[in-house]
Amino acid sequence: MGGTMAGAESTVAIGACRLGGAARWVGVVGDDELGRLIAMRLRAEGVLTGGIAVAADAPTSLILKERRTAATTRVSFYRRHCAGALLSPEHVRDAAVLHVTGITPALSPASGRARSSSSSAPKERSPSRNPGRGGRRGR
Repeated sequence: MGGTMAGAESTVAIGACRLGGAARWVGVVGDDELGRLIAMRLRAEGVLTGGIAVAADAPTSLILKERRTAATTRVSFYRRHCAGALLSPEHVRDAAVLHVTGITPALSPASGRARSSSSSAPKERSPSRNPGRGGRRGR
């Protein structure tokens, strides 16, 4: 069994840093080993982690991906009552560019409002959404 960090938001932040840009990861993780691992791996890639909030009473979400055969993969999601669902508009208010996937706003009404707040942002702020599912880039 091996472990890695996943998620489009993390991938975009890491990619921006690897290309010489700056990125800050904003989100909520649990006060647990997974939350600390996420922060550590992001910092190791040069991503600013000052936007990470830690929830004492909610776990960091977890996805287990099991490759049963070369053609068969089983994925199990553990997101119920997760720390990421606590993301709110206050967490993202200072973001110059915001990249969120469709999963984040589906976690809770508060995290949905966090994404919606980017849509009504002033022109100097540029929301970015994962284009995989009808998302838009910029405004």
